[in-house]
Amino acid sequence: MTRARLSGVPIVDYHRLVAPGVSLAHEDPFAVTESSFRDQLQMVRELGYTVVPPEDVAAGRAPESSVVFTFDDGYSSHYEVAFPVLAEFGVSGTFFVNTSSLGTGEFLDWAMAAEMTRGGMRFGSHAHTHIVLTTLPQGRLREELKTSREMLEQRLSCAVEVLAVPYGFCDRNVLSAAWESGYRVVCNSRPWPARPGANVLSRTGIVRRTALEEFRALLQNHPPTYLRLWARDRALAIPRYVFVRLRPELLGVRTAEGRL
Repeated sequence: MTRARLSGVPIVDYHRLVAPGVSLAHEDPFAVTESSFRDQLQMVRELGYTVVPPEDVAAGRAPESSVVFTFDDGYSSHYEVAFPVLAEFGVSGTFFVNTSSLGTGEFLDWAMAAEMTRGGMRFGSHAHTHIVLTTLPQGRLREELKTSREMLEQRLSCAVEVLAVPYGFCDRNVLSAAWESGYRVVCNSRPWPARPGANVLSRTGIVRRTALEEFRALLQNHPPTYLRLWARDRALAIPRYVFVRLRPELLGVRTAEGRL
C-alpha cells in the first residue's frame, strides 16, 4: 500500500554540526553530529533523491524526488564538517550567513567561504547582522538586506538571490524589502514541504533529536510527521511573537532595540 504524501519539495535546514570527538561547551539542541549528517546523506543517496538549490524549487524546475540542503548562521563547522561531507557525496548545499559575523569567533571567514564556493557550494544572505528583521524600520531593514547581498556578491564573485530570514520571523515589510534589495527567493522556518514555483519557501529544521526514520519521513513528505512539526510551530508562534516584542532576551534573539 502506497503511503500518502504531501506535495512539495522538502528543504532541510541545519545549524551547528559537530565533528567526531568534539564536545560543545554548552548543550545545543540544534547541533547535529557528523555521523548523523552522514547517515542522512546516505539515506538521500539510497532513496535516489536529487539534491537541488532553492532557486530550482522557486523556478519550478526541481525534478521529482528532490531535496534541498540549507545551513544557517555561517558556523565554521559548515566548512570543517558539512563542506567535506557534501563534497564526498557529490552534492551541494546552500549556506546562509550573517556577513557581519564572518571572520569572528566560531564563524566562517571569507577565505573559507571562497573555498566552499569554488567547491560548488552556494551562499545566500541571513541578513548583515543576526537580528529580527520584523522589528526594524524600513530604511534600516533595506540596509541590512542590501549590505549583506552586496558584500557576498563582491567577496565571493557569485550571484546572491536567496535570503533566509533570521529566527524565521517574516512579514510583508520584510518581503517587500527583500524584493527591493534584489532577492528573488525568501526562505522561512515553517516546517512544511516547499511549494514549487513559489518565491517564499518553507524549510524544516534538522536538530539533535531528529532520528533517521523521522528524516526519512521528511524526505518522503509523510503527512503525520509534518503535521506534528507544523502544529508545534503554530502553537509557539504567538508566545514567540509576544516574547520578541517584550522579552527578546528570553528567546535569545536580537531586536532593533539592540536587546538580546
